[in-house]
Amino acid sequence: MTINRRLLVVDDDPGVRDAYAAVFRLPSGESDSERMRLAAALLGVEPPRVVARQQAFDLTVARQGREAVQILSQRLAEGTPPAVAFVDMRMPPGWDGLTTIEELWRIDPRLQCVLCTAYSDFSWEEIVGRLGSTDRLLILRKPFDRIEVLQMAEALCAKWTSAEEAQGHAREVARQRTLLRGIIDHAGLLITLKDATGRYLLANEGFCRRHELPEGALIGHTDAEVFPDADGVDAREAEARSTGFSRVEEDDPLLGRGRLATVRFLLPGNAPDQSLLCTVAHDVTELRDLESRYRQSLKMEALGRLAGGIAHDFNNLLAAIMGFTELAMAGRLEDRTRGQLTQVLNAGQQAADLTRQLLAFSRRQVLKPQDLEVITVVRDLVAMLNRLVGGQVTIAIVERGPSRVRMDRSQLQQVLVNLVVNARDAMPRGGTVTISVGPAEDPAQVRLSIADEGVGMGPDVLAHIWDPFFTTKAEGRGTGLGLSTVHGIVLQSGGTIAVDSQRGQGTTVTILLPAVSTEVAPVAPAEPVLPVGGTERILVADDHAEVRHLVGEILGQAGYHVEEAEDHGSLEGDPRIETTDLVLTDVMMPGINGPELAERLRLRRAGLRVLFMTGHAVQPDGIPGPVLTKPFSHAELLAAVRQALA
Repeated sequence: MTINRRLLVVDDDPGVRDAYAAVFRLPSGESDSERMRLAAALLGVEPPRVVARQQAFDLTVARQGREAVQILSQRLAEGTPPAVAFVDMRMPPGWDGLTTIEELWRIDPRLQCVLCTAYSDFSWEEIVGRLGSTDRLLILRKPFDRIEVLQMAEALCAKWTSAEEAQGHAREVARQRTLLRGIIDHAGLLITLKDATGRYLLANEGFCRRHELPEGALIGHTDAEVFPDADGVDAREAEARSTGFSRVEEDDPLLGRGRLATVRFLLPGNAPDQSLLCTVAHDVTELRDLESRYRQSLKMEALGRLAGGIAHDFNNLLAAIMGFTELAMAGRLEDRTRGQLTQVLNAGQQAADLTRQLLAFSRRQVLKPQDLEVITVVRDLVAMLNRLVGGQVTIAIVERGPSRVRMDRSQLQQVLVNLVVNARDAMPRGGTVTISVGPAEDPAQVRLSIADEGVGMGPDVLAHIWDPFFTTKAEGRGTGLGLSTVHGIVLQSGGTIAVDSQRGQGTTVTILLPAVSTEVAPVAPAEPVLPVGGTERILVADDHAEVRHLVGEILGQAGYHVEEAEDHGSLEGDPRIETTDLVLTDVMMPGINGPELAERLRLRRAGLRVLFMTGHAVQPDGIPGPVLTKPFSHAELLAAVRQALA
């Protein structure tokens, strides 16, 4: 920093002011010797023989104290304040020197002052008592020596500059400290600093907020004093002090909850026993929870693909089993044989129901969405639900407003039945199941909740409630697919589902579904399509021979002309397409799938009718036409074929 060489002289004597000017200024073109000769004459001293060249001062003079205050105020406003003021003691009729210095310091406390006097007006004690400070004050007795005055000016200007530079450094240090503390407090981390005895020297805002303590309650204290229930902190810090650095993921040792990724390291002190321990921790509880849920979703997706594949193949087998059983029952049979075949059909139907649950879990069902009022569906089911839950359980319905959604009706019914049955099983001594329906907080959603007063579930059970085949019921009382089926249906319908439960406090299942803004028009019952036959030509394509033969047998007995194809690839160039009235094809077959086949065949023959059948549909929205779901009855097959031909 350049030394501030600006001076202010306050004296009512023009001769003294000129003497100061002669001492401090270096007029252009005037030699040092001439200037010193003039100064010596004014001051009444002999000029020195050797004159050292000096740097000029910037000198401003004032005749009275009030004028000096005005000058100082102006120079401060301009940003060029003087470093030193030489103030005469007596300046009648204005202020004396002490009053002038008081007023100057009031404006600029940094100003270094020299009180010039030829008299012993006040003792040093009186001056200190009047001004209250001596670190910026010197007394110069008149007549004064030129060298003494120059030394004072040089020293005090350097002192002013050094003090200003030190203050600038202090301000910069304070700014950097504030900046660093801001970073520490808002870094999203838990940061502490402890001395060698384990006492807190610093605790950032994140740490204080987490533990609900002000920093003042921590500074100077140990963990044992502030957190008496904490366990294991000393051992972990001792390890870091011995090695100098440690990195660990741990449960929060002070709160006993939450997961932290913690780094501890030593900051060297002046001596080995004065090292400071810095701890930086990141709360990874939510991150670990997200990772766990992501792994769970991957597991569920893998199980879903497996379940969907199994269900597809199983439905093909069920279609053949139930279809040929129904064919066999169409003939003349003994009552005993007919009863046995009826049992086969009933078992096949139960297997088909289980398969539908697998498909719902894997979100691979063929949906038939329609606009529904959820509350209407609930009321339509009340009678059946009351029979399911028995006399000890009461069902209460709460309607909170419009509840229009677009969803498959049978799936919504399945969701309600599964959740109500679960609620009943959670209340072995009876209670109330409350079904609440209405708008959610987000007006774009409808909220459906089912709450019970049952035994509730703990965290260990809640972590697995969506897992297929997981159940807390006694053996033989459940398949473990109820909640996983509900979960799959809700997700497939574009909604979300959450469970809130605690042991002994009941369970509430909350479902949010996309709302439909339009009014739900009453649906007129469709005219039943009678399962009659016909004489049209039908081409059946399915890679399962049993299904092809079954369909061919049923349709043939109904009068249709049936031909078979075992794969899609051979159909593209098959000449039979030109004379076929309907192609009945499986959706998923080796090579191209059913929708792609239909598109290619219709390029050859515009308007060709196609009826799809499937055990599941990976992309149900992409199927261009009606779908017959396996396993199907003879009546369902004949009705679907007749409807497709019509």
